Amino acid sequence: MPVAGFTVNGDGGATFSVAMVRDTLDQVRDGDIVLAHLNRPGGGTAEGCAAALPGLLDRGVRFVAL
Repeated sequence: MPVAGFTVNGDGGATFSVAMVRDTLDQVRDGDIVLAHLNRPGGGTAEGCAAALPGLLDRGVRFVAL
């Protein structure tokens, strides 16, 4: 598999609040690769991603596996 980097730090290494994750993801553009950590209990990543998801889908963002 080819190596892929990332263009958006989606959760600050699992330190962002829910609102910060949501606001960061609201800014993604075509071609961005988002790095986020969903494995930190008590972090804002999972809830922030869930909050941003409807808006991303409404904008036509597609998700692909790397």
